Amino acid sequence: MPPRHSRLLRGLAVAILTLSFGMLGAPVSARAADTTITLRTMGSAPVDLNAPLGMLEALKIALARSETLRTTQIDIEVSKLDEKDVWYRMFPKLNLVATYDVPVIQNNENNKRTYKESINISFSTGPYDPISAYIGHDASKFSVQLSELLHVIAIQEMLEKIGYAFLEVNSLDEEITARKELVVVMEALVRYTWNKLDAGTISALDHKMADQRLALARLELSRAIRKRELTLQTLKQLIGLDRAEKVTFNTAMIKEQIEPNQEFDQPLDPERLMKQNLSLQAQTLREKLETFNVMLAQAMHIPKFAFGFRTPDPMSNQQGNLPYYASLQASVPIWAWGETLRATDRAKMKVQKEKLSGKLLLQKVQQITEELRAALDANAEAASIAQTKAALQRLEVTRKEISYSAGSVPYDALVGFRETAIRAQLEAIKAQQTLSEARLNMKIVTGSLIAEHVRVRYVELEKN
Repeated sequence: MPPRHSRLLRGLAVAILTLSFGMLGAPVSARAADTTITLRTMGSAPVDLNAPLGMLEALKIALARSETLRTTQIDIEVSKLDEKDVWYRMFPKLNLVATYDVPVIQNNENNKRTYKESINISFSTGPYDPISAYIGHDASKFSVQLSELLHVIAIQEMLEKIGYAFLEVNSLDEEITARKELVVVMEALVRYTWNKLDAGTISALDHKMADQRLALARLELSRAIRKRELTLQTLKQLIGLDRAEKVTFNTAMIKEQIEPNQEFDQPLDPERLMKQNLSLQAQTLREKLETFNVMLAQAMHIPKFAFGFRTPDPMSNQQGNLPYYASLQASVPIWAWGETLRATDRAKMKVQKEKLSGKLLLQKVQQITEELRAALDANAEAASIAQTKAALQRLEVTRKEISYSAGSVPYDALVGFRETAIRAQLEAIKAQQTLSEARLNMKIVTGSLIAEHVRVRYVELEKN
């Protein structure tokens, strides 16, 4: 080979190898996938943080700012890039290979053969397996759907946490109102006992007990106010706002938003649960993905091909008449100590495992649904009883106020009836919160809450 030609090929080989290593270290950029998740009742207008935020406004802020939801959204983008990679594997790749060989055995005068350094440049597709690529591409579509569904499940979990926080704040608002009323009643009692103490008609112990009752009422009010502030700070942090940001939440309508449907009165059949419960839908996708792994394991028995084109071999003894070669390689698995057979059996076992997991999950969801239906009935009765007791206590207070005006009931006894009525109202508030949380949990398990408020246009599981 002429020295000039040799230097040219050597420089070309070095440039190709340098470029290859440079491409390996280059950063990979990907355009974020456009979201197609919208709230059914709110549209795409930005949220006004100066106005009171309802549950759906809070969810809309979370969709834009929450790092938790951003994590699952990145998983969607990654799965779509993986799908694109698998799609292009159905077509042959083109690799440029530069090889530089240096002889280890030196030339010998007694040996007429001359050993030269060798520079070869060739093009190759590498191993080409279109059948496995086709199967993998079909599987990648389900992987994208699974990542999308997991994102929707994360949205549902976010909506559930927002709902619980709204219920907590709403109950605390009612509790604070009742406890403020109790503080007013106790302050009036302290003034009454102070006047009685000055008149010498009661002992100092009676006045001290009234003062302690007022202190207790104030402490309970302070605890409720502090708990409300902590709940609001946690809620703001949950949806991606700063804990110190000045926003207000409108929790007045939360109980109406989670009112149960009539379908909760009857047990839900398994087919309906499979269509509505998001966890069951995700499990169905996992089962389908495992069936593709079986086909990929079976495809290991299929031959693989490689196509190429390479430059002349300078070590050839054809006196300058050096040919270019177009090559075709076929790799046929013959013996691998049963590895391919074990891979197929292992994949089939994983399919059976996922199907069993799906059946167990369905049974668990059915059990939870039945327990929630029973708890709903029990909590509804408890809330009704508590509200009835609170109403009766209010009526008793009204009756005692009439008796007090007539002079037949002392003032301290009237205060005791008022305190009992307020504490009965507090019990009714707690019972109603427990009932509302049970209703929210039922809507989550059945999938009706996410269906009512969120529209997901790209998850078309009903087609699969």
